[in-house]
Parts: sequence; structure tokens; C-alpha cells
Amino acid sequence: MKALAFLILLFAAEISCCELAPEEIAVVCNIDAPESLSIAHFYAQTRSLPEDNIIQLSLGADAGKSISRKKYISDVKTPVKAALSDISGIRCLVTVYGVPYKIRPWDTAEKNKPYLEKLQKLRKRLEAEIQDVLSELSDAALSDSKPFLMAVNSFLYKELEDAARKDRAFQLEFMNKVRPLYGSRLSRKMAREEFGIKFYSPNIQSAFSDSEIYEQLSPKHSSYSEKLRRGYYETAERLYGKLEAYKACRDDIEQIKGIKTQAALDSELSMLNFRSYRIHGSAENEFFQNIQALDNQNAKTLMVCRLDGPGETIIKRIISNSAQRMYYPGEKCVFDLQNAEKAGLADAYVQYDSYIEKAAEIFRKHGCSTLIEETASLTDSNAECMFYAGWYSPGNYNCRLNFIPGSIAYHITSFGASELRSRKSRTWCPNLLKNGADAVIGSAAEPVLTAMPRPELFAGALLDGKTLVEAFYYSKPQNSWTVLLVGDPLMKLSY
Repeated sequence: MKALAFLILLFAAEISCCELAPEEIAVVCNIDAPESLSIAHFYAQTRSLPEDNIIQLSLGADAGKSISRKKYISDVKTPVKAALSDISGIRCLVTVYGVPYKIRPWDTAEKNKPYLEKLQKLRKRLEAEIQDVLSELSDAALSDSKPFLMAVNSFLYKELEDAARKDRAFQLEFMNKVRPLYGSRLSRKMAREEFGIKFYSPNIQSAFSDSEIYEQLSPKHSSYSEKLRRGYYETAERLYGKLEAYKACRDDIEQIKGIKTQAALDSELSMLNFRSYRIHGSAENEFFQNIQALDNQNAKTLMVCRLDGPGETIIKRIISNSAQRMYYPGEKCVFDLQNAEKAGLADAYVQYDSYIEKAAEIFRKHGCSTLIEETASLTDSNAECMFYAGWYSPGNYNCRLNFIPGSIAYHITSFGASELRSRKSRTWCPNLLKNGADAVIGSAAEPVLTAMPRPELFAGALLDGKTLVEAFYYSKPQNSWTVLLVGDPLMKLSY
């Protein structure tokens, strides 16, 4: 038995160390762009990838930086999926210069006009009914400066804090008033967790069928007619309240209009093996803070990064440097904070400041020389730098650091990778690449701060021996969104 236990432990250890290998990478290029094919072959030769692992798409010589959702499905997603059926064991894709890096918003309002009108009518009804419930709680007005749901949640948070200080009778009355907002399930949970009381909502006779309808239709991304026909939004209202029904209705209206349907093409390719998911907003990344999932060679999520930037020369430099460069203790790492807490910025900004500070501490403990800029100003250092993390200054590149071969730069800002190939843009990613960084993280469109990779998780994974792309996927919360990685997926920090 001891021998068997030892073998099991040995096998588990082997599984947990499934380092990404060259044969597990496929390169996606544009056969109609000579530079694209040249870069793909150069990378395959440099990293000893099998020639069969180069997937050649026909996207036109002038494919540009963006592609429509329809063309993405027909010209990228479908042929890549077909090619992967003939190549076993692929865990990572590398898209290269010549393949678009942005998917444009998908507006289907004209096509779905009848459903859109019904949904807008439903949303208007729910909004009025939510306002009626709030008026029973307080005469205070909702904030005009916030989106409706955010304003409602802020309002309810204050009312909830007040109710928590009152007696049991008041709390039961409060729960009876807000029950329509939270439905049969959430109101019971809320009463138990917030007040420590049992609260019995009226029984729902169709609870089983409600659950079935809700679970069947929640993952769907386009069946508005079926949702309306089968009463999905009313079901959501009964189970989880008017707030959840309003949110579901709002999200589908936004998806029909193309709002929040843009994405980085690489991030969308991560979802290639998922049959059904919403294109509105983002999808959870199964690798986020999950080493076991990351090391699983049969995981559904594909890791995807890009060899791209302002020209073929820079891209081939990235490939060469990443394959040869070794890091040693003592090299400079620079961290640029926002001083968010003292500036009174929102909690998310304070949190990301702390993440950058933690990343600095991780590098310091590994023997690296660290420089931290603690004010709201950008660092004016011209030090030689092998790792940089900072923010913000969107669209106004102003970095004097000298990036050494094989360096990594992560600047948190909106639209940092929106002009990835431009030699004249003031955005951050192309300029970091021009100035010597060999790996950068950025966003092709507005990302929302909490969707950006967490710097301390990224740093920790790199210094624990993970490859660049593995560290990226371990540290980013979402896929099917706007964030992308430029660099060699096999790049590692070595000590």
C-alpha cells in the first residue's frame, strides 16, 4: 500500500509540473501577408516547433488590426478549430503579425428588432417596479451620476446597514419589503446571512420547472426568442428577484445592440473549445489562480498570445531575445504606483496599487534590485530595466526606462494595445516594444480595471518557473474580453 501511495504521489507531482512544451504550441498566421508567414516560420525554427503546427489562414494582404465578429467566426475560428482536430495536444496558440488583434462590436439590433422592443418594454416595467419598492424603504433619491443598477445597489447597501442596527421585527418588515427585489431564493439567503433570521418567502409551485428553465437558458448567448417564449426573465424574477431579471434583460439588450461585444481576438480564441457562451461581457478564466487547472493538459481553455508589434524587425527581435535571454539576481525592476489611497481614488485603484507593491516585494525577495515610484507621477528613471509594472497616463507614452533584452513591461491603462502596430501612436504597448521590451500586456479596447491581470500573481508565477503565457493566464480573471499578451509564450525568467 505504501508503494502504491508513493506512486500516486509521484504521478501527482508529475502532473503538477506539466510545463508548456514547443510541440504543444500552434502558430496562427496569415498566408496572404508575406511578413506573417516569415515570422511564423522564424518562430517555429527558433523554438523547434513541428512545421505541421503552423496554421495558415487566408485573411487577405490588408487584413488590418480588426475583424468583424462574422468574419472572425468564418475566417479564423472555424478554420483554426478544423486545423486543431488534425494536431493533437495543442495547449497554446500564437497569433502573429498579419492576423487581426481586435474583434469589432457586433450590432444585431436590426435583425433582432422585435425582440429588442419587447426587452426594452420589459426593462422599463422592471425599472418602475424596482423604484416603487425603493420608495417604500426611503424617500432618498437614487444617484443620477451612476448607472441604474449601481445606484440601486448603493441605495440598498445603506438601507441594509441601517436595518442591521434595528430589532428583529424591523428586519422582518425590511425583508418583506425587499423580497420582490431578491426573489424566493436570494431573500431567504440574505435574511440568514445579514440578520441571522429565518425568512419564509411564499412557496413557488413551479420551483422545479423554474430552475430547469433558468439553468437551460442562462448560458445561451443569442436565443432571445426562446427566452421570451419560455418566460426566462419572469423565471429569473421569481427565483432571484426583479434586480436579477433587470440585469438579464439589460445584458441581452446590450448584446443585441453590440455593447460589450468587442474583444481581443486572442482572448476570444481562448474559448475555442467552449460550445456555448455569452459574447456580451467576459467569460471567467478557468486558469485564474488555479495551478491545477493550468497544468491540466486536457483543459478546455487555450492559452493564446501574440507575436506582433510595429514591424517585422521588432517582432523577430522579440523571438530571438526571448529564446536566448537569461535573468540573474540584481537586475533592475521598476514599479510605478498611482498613490491611489492618498488621492482618494476608488477601491479598485487602491487595490491594484497594492498588487503592484506586492509584485515589487516578490522580486525583491528573489534578489532583484527594485525601484518604486510612489507618487501619482510617472517614473522619470532611465535605469536599465528587466521588469516593469505601472500605470496610468492613457494615450500619452512617457517612459524613459532602458529595457534590456528579454525584458517584460506591463503598463495598466485603457487602450494600451489598441494601436499595436503603429509607429506613431502615443499608446503604451507599441512604444514599449519599440523601446526594447520583449513582452508587453495591454488592452485592445476599454478593459475595466478589474479585468486586467493582477501584477503580483503574474510576478509570482514567473518567478515560480512558469512560462510567460502560463503566468499571464494564471493572473488574468477573464477571457473573451479585451486584454492581450505580446511575447514568446515559452519565455521564462531563469535564476
